[in-house]
Amino acid sequence: MAVAGMLGTVSIYDTGGTPRKVAQVPAPVGSAPDSTIFALGFSPDRTRLALDGDDAKVRVLDVSDPATPVPDASDLATPGTVYAVAFLNDTTLLAATQNGGVRRWNLGSTGATPGPALPLDGVVQALALGPDGQVAAGTSTGEVAVWRTVPQSDAVAQPTSRLSVSPSSISSLAFDSDTSILVGSHDGTLRRLTLTTSGIEPGATVATFTSWVNTIAIDGARVAAGSSDGGVRVWPYGTGADGVEHVFPAPVASLAFTGGNQLVLGTTGGEIDVVDLADDLVRRGPNGVFAVGFDQTGQRLLISPGSVQDAQLYATGTASSSAASPAPVDAFPQIVPVGPPVTIGSSTDQLSGAAAITPDGRSLIVALRSGRVVGEDLSDPSHPNRTFDVKVSDALPEQLALDSTDHTLIVAGDDNRVHVLSLASGDPHETAVLTGATNHVVGAAISPDASLVAAASLDTTVRLWQHGPSGWTLAAALPGQGAALTVAFNPAGTRLAAAGSDHKVRIWDITTPHQPRLLATPTGPDNDIYQVVISATGDVAAASLDKTVTIWRPRSGSAGGDAQGFTTYAVLRSAGVDLYSLAWSPDGPRLLAGGANGIVRLWNTDPITARTQVCTTAGSPVTATEWTTLLGSLAFSQPCQG
Repeated sequence: MAVAGMLGTVSIYDTGGTPRKVAQVPAPVGSAPDSTIFALGFSPDRTRLALDGDDAKVRVLDVSDPATPVPDASDLATPGTVYAVAFLNDTTLLAATQNGGVRRWNLGSTGATPGPALPLDGVVQALALGPDGQVAAGTSTGEVAVWRTVPQSDAVAQPTSRLSVSPSSISSLAFDSDTSILVGSHDGTLRRLTLTTSGIEPGATVATFTSWVNTIAIDGARVAAGSSDGGVRVWPYGTGADGVEHVFPAPVASLAFTGGNQLVLGTTGGEIDVVDLADDLVRRGPNGVFAVGFDQTGQRLLISPGSVQDAQLYATGTASSSAASPAPVDAFPQIVPVGPPVTIGSSTDQLSGAAAITPDGRSLIVALRSGRVVGEDLSDPSHPNRTFDVKVSDALPEQLALDSTDHTLIVAGDDNRVHVLSLASGDPHETAVLTGATNHVVGAAISPDASLVAAASLDTTVRLWQHGPSGWTLAAALPGQGAALTVAFNPAGTRLAAAGSDHKVRIWDITTPHQPRLLATPTGPDNDIYQVVISATGDVAAASLDKTVTIWRPRSGSAGGDAQGFTTYAVLRSAGVDLYSLAWSPDGPRLLAGGANGIVRLWNTDPITARTQVCTTAGSPVTATEWTTLLGSLAFSQPCQG
């Protein structure tokens, strides 16, 4: 893999395992000290590397031995900045130029011989090669031109077909088949064009970004696109789906697949990031994921989308880590299905999205839009066993929750009630109905010992019930400043958190349920909070429609005991979609989130684990010279030491 940028140097990495720098080529003598390299390209046999930039020259290196690259030919002059290069074959090099169309050279053992240009008006900013020798070029005027063949003779080759695609500049191109081209433009749109015998036909929009689509990568199994808005989308080859999104803090300028599950990207901030695509977990179709959860081991997962007919268990493949001893744990375990999907709903009665996983990880409980609640024993995932199917109400179920023994299930919904069911006997039956809400109950939670139930209602009130000798009684009604959407207990049952449409989280001490004491009102999200959760270590996390997860941590020594007792610990932004559901792993450091478009993300929030992961995958250490070039007079300190 070759990497270049604003410093004018080229670094070559071995990507066979952890990326390792094997060579660095200095900026050419005579070039401007701030010369920028815009494009790189290897020949098909990987013995040559071409590079170009803003000094109107193309350079070719012999990289037969990647550790000792040497110039292969004299500098090749061009009429202005070069924005893209590509090898048509091992000895034919093409370059997209500022005002000279697509230039061509034949590379021989004695040097480079100019060939006839591929003429095109305007600034050529993107170039792509097709599987059958086609060439496509995109211009600053929004035009795409295609040459079905490029003659080896000295004849000038006019484009076979042309099409005005966008009102803005074309910034990236890639063939995803011999008759299909992906086109990225400055208007933030990624389009697909179809090549026919009569020309180019416009196709569907594949994805939209909020800024330029700078780069497209294809490896035969997946497609990725990156934008100046910091977004990268990855989707299975041939699906045309909008893709799983990664978000980075700087514009993404380049992408490349390295094999396996890795995607390498370069940003204008000077970063090279290696993304493990196993971290994309799953993408459960186009529907939102409204419930996620862990079993008591942290190994089996619940992921429940709405408006579909099937349910499925997932597994991480590794045990959950301990925050005190995170080193042995893979920070980004791959999520895999456990057995085939289980069909529960139908086209006339789909899943509502509300679901729960039993603590032992053997069963799923899911709700249907008709008000039915169904249990499936998946101890043998290949042979699911339906354990119950009960009608709870005629209204849409919004939330299911289990106590720590899975003996008590609560069902909250659009009938403005919370239904309490006993599962202890194996014959589920309703034992109580908790009332008082005057609008839909969209969030509910039960304490681990089943002594408390909390409910969040669109009527703005959070209600807390306590179970005693005389049954369930209302312990407290806690008014809010907007629709209450979510509630959560801590694992000890002594804290209650609630959030909703006012973008705030409220945290109470409920050691005495009839006298809740407000501890803190953390803020940060700038849209509705759909899910709040409390970890075993006391961290509070909130999933919001602003596409973030915000984590607050109790201040040291405060135990969350005063209004200033929580501080913002992290804001996780890489989900890239509105978030609806959230769950901590039983021991605390891992956080699972589900959102729009079926996206599910998993983070490890322990800083020691994150540091270990970064330092073992970052590649060659930064040198003192590189540090000074990028950071100036800041004292050199080698990262990842000690």
